[in-house]
Amino acid sequence: LNTKLMRCLFMILFIPYTLISLKLVHQHTNDSSISQISNYINKSDFNNIIIISDQLMNYYFHKTIDDQIVYLNSRAYHNKLQHYYDNNFKVFSTVRLNSSNYYLINQMTFYHNPYVNKLWSKLTLYEYEKQK
Repeated sequence: LNTKLMRCLFMILFIPYTLISLKLVHQHTNDSSISQISNYINKSDFNNIIIISDQLMNYYFHKTIDDQIVYLNSRAYHNKLQHYYDNNFKVFSTVRLNSSNYYLINQMTFYHNPYVNKLWSKLTLYEYEKQK
């Protein structure tokens, strides 16, 4: 009887553990939200791009995006952005720009499981373009 009870207990504990482990392994194969943003920008067909984000995200984007892109810090972009914007640069930002001078054309939110990677499990990308 003791052996049967041990086997039953083992199965009760082992099956959920296995299912949860398989689910996490599968989710590790999906891109993180910051990687999804990087892929999205890489696939865009724009020549002149600016990314406004914090320093750590800008470092990641600099290492993963192929094009020549201007990176501005989200805390100190105000003085430089207008020049690029006036010269028809496409602006991508991980923070919403709080000025009515910039025309928001798209807003997308990217997700991944926070148990896989707690850093930036949900990121919103704002896309701005000069009105023609």
